[in-house]
Amino acid sequence: MPAVPLSPDPAQVLCSPQRCHPHPRVHQQTQTRLLHVYERLLSHFGDRGWWPAETAEEVVIGAILVQNVAWSNVVRALDQLRQRDWLNFHALAAAPFEELAACVVSTRFYRMKAKKLKHLAEYLVAHYEGQLERLFAQPAEALRSELLALYGVGPETADDIVLYAAGLPTFVIDAYTRR
Repeated sequence: MPAVPLSPDPAQVLCSPQRCHPHPRVHQQTQTRLLHVYERLLSHFGDRGWWPAETAEEVVIGAILVQNVAWSNVVRALDQLRQRDWLNFHALAAAPFEELAACVVSTRFYRMKAKKLKHLAEYLVAHYEGQLERLFAQPAEALRSELLALYGVGPETADDIVLYAAGLPTFVIDAYTRR
């Protein structure tokens, strides 16, 4: 499965004041050095395709489903959703709850995850006409804050969405990073 392109022009993404507000405690010289390191790594290694998905919608849905479960279980759930053409937010919002839950049973806590997906889909349809581009048009910190306010979206999930779906710079702090 091809990965969502995650490497837009770093000069546009990392340095655009409209898209990313630098952290107040990070010195500008440090930011410049980090951008330089990023550009060299990207030039040498290319896009690493860390999140295997075909669309940004699939990244967002996968970020909810992968909570506390192996990615192989998420793949099975995504395949079930794909078979029903439910990998978009209008379809998820309209999907019958029990059928949606049956699609994601492989992800553990499937009723809770179905509820999270329904809530997210209904929110995106109501506020952004189901279009992630509209949600992602805001700066990274505002996007992260909005995501964190939603049922079922914690810090790691929000960071996954900001980085892998929106393509905005952030660090994903997960259990492995904390250790």
